[in-house]
Amino acid sequence: MPGKKEQVLFCRLSDRQRVMYEAFLRSDLVKQAMQGSLKILGAITMLRKICNHPDLVCPPGDSGLEMFVANGSFDNFGQQDDSGDDGSVFDEGEDDDCITDRSGKLEVLAKILPLWKKEGHR
Repeated sequence: MPGKKEQVLFCRLSDRQRVMYEAFLRSDLVKQAMQGSLKILGAITMLRKICNHPDLVCPPGDSGLEMFVANGSFDNFGQQDDSGDDGSVFDEGEDDDCITDRSGKLEVLAKILPLWKKEGHR
């Protein structure tokens, strides 16, 4: 079996990720964490999620982004309520772009996977 080969690729944040990242850095949660009145691990985790894919913390679409930028977070994302619906925060018609276009990491992955497959990488 051939040895493991690692490739480190640097990925830029998508425009949506950058806007969300900067909005979160300006939020009250980050200010409280920096003052020591709130644990910093939660803030770091939020930044990591934004860098991985913005849909982890905010529903796709312009309305979700506007709410996130205004508040620096999306408090009710992914939480179910007692209204009887399935708790989904995704609006069917609001997602005009591809899921890979919202994340810098997935953009790079979508470009490089076909190349690696063509070259016979596993």
